[in-house]
Amino acid sequence: MIDWWIIEKSLNKKLTPQEKKCFDEWLEATPKHRVLYDKIKYSGDMDNNAADFDRWRQAFQEKLTTRKRQEKKRIFLKLTVAAAVLFLFLGGGYWWFNMENKTHNTVETFAQEPNRGTVRLTTASGEVLNLSSEATSDVLKVDGAKIIKDQGTLIYEKAPEEPQSEQSGYNKIEVPKGAEYRLVLSDGTRIWLNSDTRLSYPTNFEKNVREVEIHGEAYFEVSHNTRKPFIVRTGELTVTVLGTEFNVNTRIPTHVRTTLVEGKVQVTFKEGLPYILTPGEMASTDVFSGQTTVEQVNIQKYIAWRHGRFCFEEATIEEIMQELSLWYDLQVEYQNQKVKQEKFSGYLPRGESVMSILQKIEQTSYVHFKRVQNKIIVGY
Repeated sequence: MIDWWIIEKSLNKKLTPQEKKCFDEWLEATPKHRVLYDKIKYSGDMDNNAADFDRWRQAFQEKLTTRKRQEKKRIFLKLTVAAAVLFLFLGGGYWWFNMENKTHNTVETFAQEPNRGTVRLTTASGEVLNLSSEATSDVLKVDGAKIIKDQGTLIYEKAPEEPQSEQSGYNKIEVPKGAEYRLVLSDGTRIWLNSDTRLSYPTNFEKNVREVEIHGEAYFEVSHNTRKPFIVRTGELTVTVLGTEFNVNTRIPTHVRTTLVEGKVQVTFKEGLPYILTPGEMASTDVFSGQTTVEQVNIQKYIAWRHGRFCFEEATIEEIMQELSLWYDLQVEYQNQKVKQEKFSGYLPRGESVMSILQKIEQTSYVHFKRVQNKIIVGY
């Protein structure tokens, strides 16, 4: 934040080159700065309207105090992010449920887990089941397979060690916007499904391979089996694993992101060269050219949703609103293009209302949000 004396020296055209550089950067940082400066500059001649000018000086100083206070909040929020990430690393070793004793175990639930929409299961025979029905626990028979439905989780009965060579037909689970769901496949693989996601998978896997197809975003905790590779398909991209934890995101129209948490995966586009990922790396694959880039990332940024959180790390307002509109099923309108590039960092619970989330962003940025029915209008 610029100091008042630089504003005053600019009005008198007495800025040094270094001060002018600082002033120009502040002026171009956001339209709000230029509006404020123009109000001060054109409030009248300094000599003829000293009283008006003093009022603008006082108004600016008050805004400066407010912005400094907000900057302190921003720093505090960033420290909160760091502490939360550390907490997740320390607590990451706990399972969300124990499959060895599943009949007597309680599935972990989020404190404010959303349940806005109907999660549907379409069986291989074409039957459509509503998994969001009022009954939180139930035992289902689907195409001859026993399935346990328990508190937002669908658990397929574990297949025998040597299943039949012919794999069963595919099931499809669809999670709408504003909801999430969990799934345990017949091989013991655990899958977290994010909002607006579709997953196709067989009731029982064939003898030599385990294969599923994903559209949207999912976190996989693959049951280890060196004899049967686990393959995730996203159109023309395949992710091949033996036993590992990773996140796959197909939401960006032009790219598929594969983020590895633990173990090792191989990412291949069509018949191209495979890319091997190690923990902490993310592969971003261009779905048009097939080009894949691999980089080391903060994995918590990409898997926070699995823990019921939003993790924004110097994210643009446009990126943030894409994430929020998906979760809260909202439309977004921007008053200008520049506001899309404003940035925000924060670690926030997904169980809060959208306005509560937006108010926190307002407190530590220059952006303003207005809700009109199912639309969020974003401006300064």
